[in-house]
Amino acid sequence: MEKSEIPLTKRVANYARARQSPYVDTAVCPLVSLDDLARPETNGKQDAVRAMQIMKTLAAVLLTLGILAGCESTPTQPAAPSAGAATPGGLEGSTWRLVQIVYGDGTIRAAIDRSRYTIRFGTAGVLNVRFDCNRGRGSWKSTGPGNLEFGDLALTRAQCPTGSLYDDLARQWPNVRSYIFKDGRLFLALMADGGTLEFEPSP
Repeated sequence: MEKSEIPLTKRVANYARARQSPYVDTAVCPLVSLDDLARPETNGKQDAVRAMQIMKTLAAVLLTLGILAGCESTPTQPAAPSAGAATPGGLEGSTWRLVQIVYGDGTIRAAIDRSRYTIRFGTAGVLNVRFDCNRGRGSWKSTGPGNLEFGDLALTRAQCPTGSLYDDLARQWPNVRSYIFKDGRLFLALMADGGTLEFEPSP
């Protein structure tokens, strides 16, 4: 018995299914050539024209779906983590000195001698501070970008001179809830719009 040729419509359907199958190895795409697929069922001129029209339509659909481009695509590599991403919010290991305290009502208390007001964010959540004539040790934690909380501070109790910002800092320290970096400076925001503590990098 003479073997019959596979109908054109069936060859087109098989081609489309093969190109969209997740089990096809895209490294060997295309599976068949367009010339083979477009071979008419008969030698008639009308069948050949009809076959080419079907192939053009099929190719346009496949290109729209991005299937043909998938044969040459290269997997996108994940972006490398930025430097300093391993430290909580970039605070760990940094040392800052006070510039000024800006209260919510607009009152500004500037640090006359900035070197006398410093904070250091140590490892393992350890915090070391100097508030004018007193020094102290406490804890800090950041549960996410911009979030910041301080634990209780153990401070010395020396009597600082008039005009000192010691009392202001000691009183407002538990109210810090968040932070931002801006123009190379660190801003600690107080809860309930109480104001901000502005710091600059310590030399």
